[in-house]
Amino acid sequence: MIELAIVGFFASILIVGIFTKSSLVLTLGLGYLLFSGYALYKRVSAGEIFKLSLKGMRLVLKVLLLFACIGALVASWRASGTIAAITCWSAHLIQPSYVYAAIFVLTLLMSVISGSSYATSATVGMICINIAAAMQVDLALAGGAALSGALVGDRWSPLSSTAQLTSSLTHTDIFDNLKRMGRLSVVPIVITFLFFLLVGLSVQVPMLTLSFERDLAQTFSIQAVVALPAVLIIALALMRVSVIATVVISMLSACVIACTIQGYPIHQLPTMLVFGYHTTNPALASMIDGGGVITMLELMGIISIASSYTYIFEETRLLTPLAQVINALSKRSTPFVSVLATAAITTMVSCDQVVSIMITQELCSDVEAHPSALALDLTSSACVICGIIPWSTTVVGIMVFTHMPPESILFNVYVVALMLWTLCISIYQHKHPNFTKERKAHALGLDERDDVRNGRLKRKQAA
Repeated sequence: MIELAIVGFFASILIVGIFTKSSLVLTLGLGYLLFSGYALYKRVSAGEIFKLSLKGMRLVLKVLLLFACIGALVASWRASGTIAAITCWSAHLIQPSYVYAAIFVLTLLMSVISGSSYATSATVGMICINIAAAMQVDLALAGGAALSGALVGDRWSPLSSTAQLTSSLTHTDIFDNLKRMGRLSVVPIVITFLFFLLVGLSVQVPMLTLSFERDLAQTFSIQAVVALPAVLIIALALMRVSVIATVVISMLSACVIACTIQGYPIHQLPTMLVFGYHTTNPALASMIDGGGVITMLELMGIISIASSYTYIFEETRLLTPLAQVINALSKRSTPFVSVLATAAITTMVSCDQVVSIMITQELCSDVEAHPSALALDLTSSACVICGIIPWSTTVVGIMVFTHMPPESILFNVYVVALMLWTLCISIYQHKHPNFTKERKAHALGLDERDDVRNGRLKRKQAA
């Protein structure tokens, strides 16, 4: 079928783009032309395609604004000495052998508090990678720990936009979903923590040299007040202030500290916020330089193009043939296998977490008998699988914020553990139909709503 051929061709474009290290903006731009061409073939006018594209982009306007604010925040934290101070203090508090486990825990807590993997990565995640670099430990492992922790909150936080989107699409109660997700998450979180703890204890780490402290102390005034921007991020998130407002307030406090304590020229603030901070000490350039709105432009372009696919897919029904394959797959296996397979395909094609959630929910709406069961499936697949797909906007964004190496994706233990754990439960449940009535199922957050027999009956009646 032409639809499957188009999806396959786009997948090949992405793969070639990765191997040739082409800009993802260019690759996604080619995808946009491909999908627009298919829309024209389906007799959708050029004007309508343009309107559909804009409609999709409007979905991510707040995300684009957040990215611009985060770019400015990163620069302000660097100029205020916030990153420098926290790096120095942490180097004494955290032993190198425990740094991977500590990074996972810190990013996990921040992601649950803020509900955003982006905000987590741009703040705590960025600092953690700086600490790992200062300690001279494996940055790929450190990045994997940060990725793992940052994605916990995307799925399991009352402030998470993806958790709220999933609840809205499935017409379920978000707090009921969070309760069920929390119980299902315990084992994957424990597995991830133990992995990073044991890896840290089992590998040889270099003796920490504190020479960078002297350079930092010569460049910045290292005193308690410079940590205020980071404290504000946590405090405002706990108060459930919106992510954008939290980032802006923290940025403004960092600007005040940069000018009053670090002596940064006030007239240079606008330039610094746009183009990033650059230290006069060359020894610290690799650790301190960076940030600025300009560093977010490519990422904002990626998000915009990916979001423009959403309603083109919906209007042309390009992915409808997949629904037929999915329904056939669900009859031979478990509902979660169908949802997971769909989420993998839609994320690889759309390159975006939000788009994947929306399309996966639409294609898999009849796989489960109860909306709550589908919501649980989505949160263990479409909400997190973006974390192991190199070209997804989530991974690209987190890497831009933290400067972690691409190999970090290989150590995103939490996402893999969560999906495998949910898969194992679904297979066991498939073989033991009465499982949802047992106490151990309730301990995992499952109940009669998750009974696979209900889904089979629903599909049989529909047929």
